[in-house]
Amino acid sequence: MNERDRAYLQDMLDAAREAISFAEGQSLSALGSDRKLALAPVQEMAIIGEAAGRVSREVTQQATGIPWPQIVSMRNRLIHGYREVDFEVVWKTVTGDLPALMAELKRLLDAE
Repeated sequence: MNERDRAYLQDMLDAAREAISFAEGQSLSALGSDRKLALAPVQEMAIIGEAAGRVSREVTQQATGIPWPQIVSMRNRLIHGYREVDFEVVWKTVTGDLPALMAELKRLLDAE
């Protein structure tokens, strides 16, 4: 893995950690009523998707435990479909999917 890929994977890990920290002690209903709280994890997930799209094909083909196309697709949906963001999906992603993504990213980064 080259330094560029390592940097993008670390960006993904850092953004996932931040998104999860924003959700700690919160609820889906809080996300719906607090615009700042709602936008924070969206921004972090956009960073995750942008970085995922920049990771080399070599790494993405080796790291099959990470759903690369879905991550990039979610980023595109959040950025280009900003008027129709479903905060329930955001909440489920942050609380349900990001911990597993973090584990995979840590595994990848530690393997190098």
